[in-house]
Amino acid sequence: LGARVLAERIRQAISLKVFKPRGMLVTLTVSIGVALPPPDQDLTADQVLEAADRSAKQAARAGGNQVFVPAELATRAPAARPAPAPAPAP
Repeated sequence: LGARVLAERIRQAISLKVFKPRGMLVTLTVSIGVALPPPDQDLTADQVLEAADRSAKQAARAGGNQVFVPAELATRAPAARPAPAPAPAP
């Protein structure tokens, strides 16, 4: 499951939820920014969070209620996943 897909699922779930504080109907929207460290760089958690914050601000500036993925991530090929371990013999 990719970061963008997961972020979009979260955004949709939040936007569909209706809250009822004090009898009022309230809906929320969220702007989500995606950030992943480049595979060849060793970034700190703070650096990755700063990049995600910049992406979230970009999503908000673009109108909000959306997921923003920087161009360099949108074009990056997904990382190879290891093959699943074989099932144990009965």
